Amino acid sequence: MTPKELKLLKSDSPLVADVITGIDLADPAPRTLVLGVTADLHTWHVYLGRDGAIHRVVYDAGGVRLSHTPEERIAANEDYVPVRRACPEACDFEFCLKLRQHGLALPFAAWDGTRDLAQAFHGLLDEELEDARPVAIRAA
Repeated sequence: MTPKELKLLKSDSPLVADVITGIDLADPAPRTLVLGVTADLHTWHVYLGRDGAIHRVVYDAGGVRLSHTPEERIAANEDYVPVRRACPEACDFEFCLKLRQHGLALPFAAWDGTRDLAQAFHGLLDEELEDARPVAIRAA
């Protein structure tokens, strides 16, 4: 038993409400879990990192990081679901099934048969993204 599992057993909260983390996945291989789009048409990438933890990154078309949220800062499973749509061919079945078991459904777009399904990652990882550059304000 892990410390997290012991804490879960001792808690009064329902077990199904627990936030999904990397150790909950049977397949430990690093990969994209959900690739989607935000309401502002930014890329929404949830992935299992090489560190065994789930990460959510949002970035723009230029590869500039708008946000990075590691699993320890994910408050609820809803935080893994993109607002606009998810690309089904770039989503992991095991993870999507876990979301469904927690009462969440992803807003899937139409299937795009052009994506290489053998790829582990379908989006950029946090370490591949550029930091957002602060806007310089000039006094008049």
